[in-house]
Amino acid sequence: MFNLDNVDLQVLRELQENGRVTMKALAEQVGLSSPAMIERVRRLEERHMLVGYRALVDPKAVGRSLTALINVSLDRTDYDAFLERLAQQSAVEECHRVTGDQAFVVKAHVASTEDLENLIDHLQEVGAKCSTNIVLSTPIAHAPIMPPDGSVTEKSRATRRRRRTRQQRLADAAKGE
Repeated sequence: MFNLDNVDLQVLRELQENGRVTMKALAEQVGLSSPAMIERVRRLEERHMLVGYRALVDPKAVGRSLTALINVSLDRTDYDAFLERLAQQSAVEECHRVTGDQAFVVKAHVASTEDLENLIDHLQEVGAKCSTNIVLSTPIAHAPIMPPDGSVTEKSRATRRRRRTRQQRLADAAKGE
C-alpha cells in the first residue's frame, strides 16, 4: 500500500514542521546525502504523499480574528450552487462534505460577527440552512499527518524480510544446498 520506511516517515514529519528546510539540512537530520534526500523527496512527491508546500498565514494578523465552523444543511439539488457561492468567499478556508444531519462543514475566518452574519446570509440565499460554532481557541493546529501507527513500517519490514528470505533461498540454491 504505502511502502514507507522510517526515513520516509521522518522526512514527512520534518517537512510538515518546516516546509522551508533545505534539502541539505533535511539530509543531515535523517542521515542521508543531499542527492539521496532530493531523490527521496521526489519519490514522495511522485507518489502524491507530498502534494505541495505553502505558507501558513495567521488569520488574526490579517484582520480575521473570528473563526467559525458553519454546519450546513441543504437539498442535494442545491449543492452546486452552494459550492459555487462558497468558492467566491475569501473568508472560507475549508469546506468538508460530511455524514450526519449536515451536508457540509465550513471553516471561515472573518473580522467580526457582522461579517459572519453577512457570510451566512449569502449562503442562505442558495438554500443553505446554517448553524454556527465560534472557535474559542485551537489547542491543536497543523499537527503532522502521518500514516496509521504500524501500518506502513510493519508492511515495509515484512517486505524486507520476504526479500531477504527470497535472496537467502536463491543464494542457498546457488551454493547447492
